[in-house]
Amino acid sequence: MKCKELFSLIEKSVPVAWQESYDNCGLQVGNPDSEITGILYTLDVTEPGIDLAIARGCNLVISHHPLIFNGIKSINSSKPDGRIIVKCLQNNISVYSAHTNFDKFSCA
Repeated sequence: MKCKELFSLIEKSVPVAWQESYDNCGLQVGNPDSEITGILYTLDVTEPGIDLAIARGCNLVISHHPLIFNGIKSINSSKPDGRIIVKCLQNNISVYSAHTNFDKFSCA
């Protein structure tokens, strides 16, 4: 299954349109056309979590909290978020987040 096919299934239950205006749900990093080799689900996208995804052969990380919450002004690999983004791109890992859209579903 391709990432975009799974995203479509997720978004049938928790549409990105349900997100709050301040939020950033959906694909954060990666290629929606990638074939899924494994999935790691996490609350927050962290460097140890990405390392675990790499070790387990997962090329998709689904998180509750978005990795990219505000606009990106730079990708600085000396900073945690920059390292995570670079590591994801180097290892062909996609990151998808379902935050406030998922919160609305679980509260319904």
